[in-house]
Amino acid sequence: MRSSVPQMLAASVVIYTFGLPWLAVAADLDPGRAVAKGLLPFLVGDAVKLLLAATALPLAWRLVNGPSVRHR
Repeated sequence: MRSSVPQMLAASVVIYTFGLPWLAVAADLDPGRAVAKGLLPFLVGDAVKLLLAATALPLAWRLVNGPSVRHR
């Protein structure tokens, strides 16, 4: 089974790509301020969430599929 980290990272990039400009317009912020308010405070939490999910997902699949199933 392939790692889910690239897909999760891509999803976060998509969310921030659309969310930051929306925040800038809705809150009347310049781009730098939108990044400071809408991206930077969430980077550590997003990284922790990504690492936890990337660890938990393969373990969950092993529990669901049982020990006899092997993934490539």
